[in-house]
Amino acid sequence: MLSSLSGPLDRLADRERVPQTNLASPTVWLPVIVLCAVGLALRLIDFNRGLWEDEMTVAYYTEIGVRNVIQTVALNGSHPPLYFLLVAVDAHLGMGVVAALRAPSVAAGVATIAVVYLLVLRLVGRAGALLAAALVTFSPFLIWYSDEGRMYALVWFFVLVSYLLLVWGHDSRHWRIFAILHGASVGLALWTDYSAALALAPQVLLILLLRHRGWFLGSWVVGWISILPWFFFLREQLGRIEAQRFPGLGQDLQSWVTVLLNLAWVRADYASLGNTLPSVALVVLLILLVVAAAGTVVAGAIGRLRAAVVALCLTGGAFAVALALALQGTQAVILPRVLGVITFGFVLVFATAAALLIARDSRVMRAVAAACAAVLLAVVIGSTADVLHNGTNGVQWDRVAHTIQANAQPGDELIYYPIAAKYAVEPYLPKASPWHTRFDGSWPKDAATADQSFATWTAGKDRVWVVFYALTGVDMPQRDVWFTQHNLCRLSGDPMAGLGLMEYQASPGGCPPT
Repeated sequence: MLSSLSGPLDRLADRERVPQTNLASPTVWLPVIVLCAVGLALRLIDFNRGLWEDEMTVAYYTEIGVRNVIQTVALNGSHPPLYFLLVAVDAHLGMGVVAALRAPSVAAGVATIAVVYLLVLRLVGRAGALLAAALVTFSPFLIWYSDEGRMYALVWFFVLVSYLLLVWGHDSRHWRIFAILHGASVGLALWTDYSAALALAPQVLLILLLRHRGWFLGSWVVGWISILPWFFFLREQLGRIEAQRFPGLGQDLQSWVTVLLNLAWVRADYASLGNTLPSVALVVLLILLVVAAAGTVVAGAIGRLRAAVVALCLTGGAFAVALALALQGTQAVILPRVLGVITFGFVLVFATAAALLIARDSRVMRAVAAACAAVLLAVVIGSTADVLHNGTNGVQWDRVAHTIQANAQPGDELIYYPIAAKYAVEPYLPKASPWHTRFDGSWPKDAATADQSFATWTAGKDRVWVVFYALTGVDMPQRDVWFTQHNLCRLSGDPMAGLGLMEYQASPGGCPPT
């Protein structure tokens, strides 16, 4: 069947107007080098902020050793193991907990700026490439998730590398090497996160428009086959994946708008990012996006078909899954960050539309393109500073660590509940602090088991410190009642807060009413 389509597909491929670029020219590389440097600086501004819930669960892999990662992820995780292996390797190389978790994301996020630049450079030319790379550099959504100790920035990087290898490799004299590397990047993306499939499955549409499509289709298949060994463990993870849902999104207009705003990377309802743009900027962005999408369709019809198809591949899978979830009336954690690859589809849409206008032999069209690009960049850059400091994840952990170090005395009891909270506190304790080792704790337990653990830990203690994080299963108001009933009186802390430090003092005469 593929051979019967070769003639029409080759004619489509020959219609493509491939931008010619002298890669030996410093003017080609200098802008992207500057943007990567700026992107790195933006992603390091809040690099050392405290960990949040999901990062704490990853932090466990800094202690178990590289050899134990595969089995632990299979039995306890809901993702493939590659990112966790990198975290374990980082820790083995001597990185601290925060650096071990976030370094892969930061590196991937910065490298993605260059990947997008080169990808768009080949598809639509230098002007579009500069706009695309600038958007990736300053996108508040991408900054946030490339500064987080999770696998999403890394999977986006591998997915985009796979597209880069296709568009640069199909007419290179070294196309076989590009095909081999393409298969490797597809496999690495799938081993990083299952969400890679959303952008890799539609990639066949692009492969059909390339020369040597048989080789690239084969490399694509090999990349998918590489994940098959992990499917022996996938059955262990399916229940946990299914459980990762937020109920009650609904099917009313407001719910659909919420889905669309998440997809348009101006909102992130999951993982504390919240609104990334003020309402006026949001309207401007959505208008520009709609117009750019129409421009991309036109560009695809007159010689930029590959650019249009890549944009479709990067957005189509995410839209399909979002639609399916919305029809179920359920919001899953794949909104928005697991669907984050759609951001790059939108970036390509903007770049393609801008290139279309610039290519017109008209000063007016070029002025319109420049004006739209300026407005777009102003909207994105204007929201970056706010987003860099918008998160509440982990902001109290440094103060918690300082309080423990300054006030806890030998013989006091230190409890982490859940025990993963220690990974959020310990990076802020002095290296010589005895509290790195003097602690108890557990993952959330049922009330009876939790009470028994607290009774064991606090027996004979005059003062007790409890670091808590109110994730699922952690009921601190209930634990606080238990402490009071057992003559441990609260001196400081708020059990109703989402996280923090509680201080209790033993009082044989009982606690005064609160």
